[in-house]
Amino acid sequence: QIYGFGSNCFKQLSLDDDIGSNKTETFTKIDYFTSNKITISQIACDFNSTTFLTKSGDIYLFGGYRSKNIDGYNRYEMRKLDLFDGTKIRKIACGHNHLCMISADNDTLITAGSNSHYQCLREQTRYYGSEEPAIVSFFVDKIVKDVCCGSRHTMVLTDDGKVYIGGDNEYYQVGMGDHSAMIGKTVREPQLNEYLKDENIIDIKAGYYHNVVKTDNNEFYLWGNNEDYECLVFDFEDDEDEEYVKIPTQFTFENKEIIAIYPGFY
Repeated sequence: QIYGFGSNCFKQLSLDDDIGSNKTETFTKIDYFTSNKITISQIACDFNSTTFLTKSGDIYLFGGYRSKNIDGYNRYEMRKLDLFDGTKIRKIACGHNHLCMISADNDTLITAGSNSHYQCLREQTRYYGSEEPAIVSFFVDKIVKDVCCGSRHTMVLTDDGKVYIGGDNEYYQVGMGDHSAMIGKTVREPQLNEYLKDENIIDIKAGYYHNVVKTDNNEFYLWGNNEDYECLVFDFEDDEDEEYVKIPTQFTFENKEIIAIYPGFY
């Protein structure tokens, strides 16, 4: 059974309140899936919408999908997303207004939604609109193990333990050091993170403007926005650089074993 609470102003909780209702303060059952005998395996939330992945690999959408570019879709009604060739999905992730999916059949990466900063990891077809669901060609010869989304950047983990990142780089989310002609504030195609290429990464997570990864040796690296010390780096030689951690930086905690680090908004 699925329950929701919080803001419902874009019907992202798939509740029957009037459009524009600000919030629900109690756990409220979402009857759609139970009444239709649908089993949900994953849920991903973005700024004003919710994506549901079923046990059978289907996608359902609800809420403010202004930038998901689903033709004919009334964003205030639950709708199944029919992907090309009946593709089934095994993993979903949402950014501020974009959606990433890993196919269950061949582990390819499919993206949709806002691509204003190339967060869909492919060329723009429209700047002010958004992209239809499509395979990311960069990864067609790779096996995608996992994907996670920040606000406007996307991080991908392949089966060989390598990390690729693209999209918004204003806060050094790509983790490749200072902005340059090659690695600017917007990264138009996925980049292999050179600072992690010798590591075997087994887990990736993205905050709004920062990232954390875990190696097979149980080591954790963080980078990106550090304005509120969300990258757990507190001492800088240059105060002007304090707001950013520009490359993956290992975090240790008083000789204690860290099991997991979960990034948030800040």
